Amino acid sequence: MVDPVAVFAYAFPHRKTHDFILELVTAGWRNLCVIGAPWKKLEGIDGTSYIPQTLRRAPALDTRRLCESLNVAFVEMDHHDAEGIAAVQRKHRFELGIIAGARILRRNVIGLFGEGIVNFHPGKIPETSGLNAFFYSIQRNVPMGVTAHLIDFRVDAGRHLFFDELVLGPDDSAEAVQENLYQAQILALRRFVRLRDEGPLATVPIDRPKKNDPMQAAEKWAALRAFPRWRAYHYQRQQLARLFAACDAGDAGVAEGIVEACPAMLEGRDDRGRTPLIAATARGQREVVERLLKKGADPNGVDGDGRTPVMHAAEWLLQCSEPDPAVLDLLFKHGADAGRRDCAGRNVLDYAKDAGNARLASYFEPRQRVET
Repeated sequence: MVDPVAVFAYAFPHRKTHDFILELVTAGWRNLCVIGAPWKKLEGIDGTSYIPQTLRRAPALDTRRLCESLNVAFVEMDHHDAEGIAAVQRKHRFELGIIAGARILRRNVIGLFGEGIVNFHPGKIPETSGLNAFFYSIQRNVPMGVTAHLIDFRVDAGRHLFFDELVLGPDDSAEAVQENLYQAQILALRRFVRLRDEGPLATVPIDRPKKNDPMQAAEKWAALRAFPRWRAYHYQRQQLARLFAACDAGDAGVAEGIVEACPAMLEGRDDRGRTPLIAATARGQREVVERLLKKGADPNGVDGDGRTPVMHAAEWLLQCSEPDPAVLDLLFKHGADAGRRDCAGRNVLDYAKDAGNARLASYFEPRQRVET
């Protein structure tokens, strides 16, 4: 990394400022100019402690001292000072900015950066734009995570780079989620650095008609009361996604472990109406199919198009140069019905005949049940 980069930060000890500067320097981005905003008393800030703070952390170093020790350029300057920042830019010739702690940047400051200024918002945009992203995530039942985006003159808008969802544990406290959300910002910065080093950044516009208003105290308390329900919903959603990924990939151990921990997921559905068993048969994952069937998976469950695991297994075999009917054997052993018809009125024998596969058709013909 040789291009100069401006880092918008705070001139006083601040955790995110401290950690972001260290991350950038460690990644080899040493050609930095840190623009540190001086401390000021902000009006209308809710100082109530809604979540008990039990974790202990080493305090951040003074920003100027940190920059001096790392041989990084530092200037203390109000982030609204467009003329001052323009003068710093002429000296250091940076086109990219990174927010590591900043006041709201105005249009005339943002316009100085040809490549843009990237922000790491601790929430999903546009749903949690503005302050109180943690509480808005719960209130609106959206995933927590970090949105990396190039800002424009509107708060938490601009151009979307990526959203990294926070992985939840079943018993995570609100404090643990908040801390993990902070760490996710560090990981998102690392991801951005990798992407930026690889080449031009791909972005899409953010549709954010209106910034969220700061939450009132009663709304925050209500969100915290709803936190356990929010956590349970998104934890189960994430686990179901992991289960489907394991079924697709053939990771039988992971799939079995998730089902053992939450048996109800055995008949969970993805956005196409597939069950985990269907996902596994659609990829010919014999070991996963076997374990799911032993756990009690329905061999005749259907997806959104009325297709059964047998139909998906047949479609997989029709693509194989050397088809192995082992998955089909398992399904029929556990009670699969070859006579079931999909939403188009076709059974699995029709699949084989329509594909002109006589070998597969001869496999299914003796397994057809007489329909009543």
